[in-house]
Amino acid sequence: MNGKRSRYYAEPSGWHLQKGVPISLIFALFVQFGLGVFWVSGVQSDLAKVKNDIAELKLDLKEKAVLINEIATIKTEMRHLFASFERMERLLDRFEPPKRQTWAPAVTPRLAAPAKP
Repeated sequence: MNGKRSRYYAEPSGWHLQKGVPISLIFALFVQFGLGVFWVSGVQSDLAKVKNDIAELKLDLKEKAVLINEIATIKTEMRHLFASFERMERLLDRFEPPKRQTWAPAVTPRLAAPAKP
């Protein structure tokens, strides 16, 4: 540089890069990697639990839907039964029941006389 300093040239400072890597840095990276694997496995197990819960809820919803359909069917059948009962009552109301002769005993029963002391 011919005795002139370039404007891009910096003065040497107190620090510099080395090719060597301290053991503590390698150890810290392994610990972080291990903790990351541990965290991911925990998240994965939680996700599996949530998936199982969702599957159970879907089955429960399907069972409830079947029950709701059965209840609706029973309700419509009951409406039809009540309608037929009403028709039967109307038909029976058309006919007057035959007049029956009421039977009355000829002698009314007497109450027993109180016992004398």
